[in-house]
Amino acid sequence: MFDREIYFTFNNQNHFVIFNKNTTLALADKITQICQKVLRSQSAFFQKKPNNRKFFIFNFVPGRKKVVSASYDNTSIFFVPKSFKLKDFQLLSSKISTSFFQQWLQNVIAPEFNPQGVDALPTNFWFWVGISRYYGELFLLQNDET
Repeated sequence: MFDREIYFTFNNQNHFVIFNKNTTLALADKITQICQKVLRSQSAFFQKKPNNRKFFIFNFVPGRKKVVSASYDNTSIFFVPKSFKLKDFQLLSSKISTSFFQQWLQNVIAPEFNPQGVDALPTNFWFWVGISRYYGELFLLQNDET
């Protein structure tokens, strides 16, 4: 199902950007660049190295209307319309940055506020979502990716 894998090194550790077969090389390179910039800028901001390698998985799906993403401990998965064009890159950049920031929330920020983590704070769910979106966009603005 996935046929293109690009890796980059940050802090002596390989991180992976994985694509399915519906991806052009130009699009894969551009997406990989934003993943690198997001990882570097957010790591510098938090003054922490990622605990382990990160995986950014992009699945370009026929018939999908919008970009949907999910974040896990060291992985972000993106379901992207197959008809995605480079002109739509701003939305995808925002999703990448926001998704990666959510990983920081889960692994770094939430434990400092509450040892049980984000999952133990259901009444503040929309607060965490809003913070993720705000800072995700802010990191893009600081890196001229919008």
